[in-house]
Amino acid sequence: MKELIEEAKRIHAQAIEELERGEKLNNELLIRDAAEKAWLEAIIASDELIITKELPIPETHGERYRALRAIEAEDEGIKKLGLSDRLGARDTHLHRQCFYKGECEVKAIKEDLGKVKRYVEDIEKTVVSITER
Repeated sequence: MKELIEEAKRIHAQAIEELERGEKLNNELLIRDAAEKAWLEAIIASDELIITKELPIPETHGERYRALRAIEAEDEGIKKLGLSDRLGARDTHLHRQCFYKGECEVKAIKEDLGKVKRYVEDIEKTVVSITER
């Protein structure tokens, strides 16, 4: 259990390293890649929760959002975490705006990396809580 969470944490460290290197070298591609790694981190952590709740592994982002909303609908504690909304925000900021469109402000990406880290931490706590029941 929690193998995906551990993978997400490794990816987070790589995203930070890449962002710092991209900022230092003023390399837009490294900054965009760091944003995409952070997005991947959020996806992987989401899948850990979905698997823990014994739902099928999503094949698309739409399936992932639907699974998260279904989990939130059945569990008020998880709903309060706002996971589907938080994932949607990271999708917009990191994946669509930065990675695809190149609209990357380093300061904003750093903030998003912190938000992704907290997202993963919230999922990890939730997974632990579920598995201890």
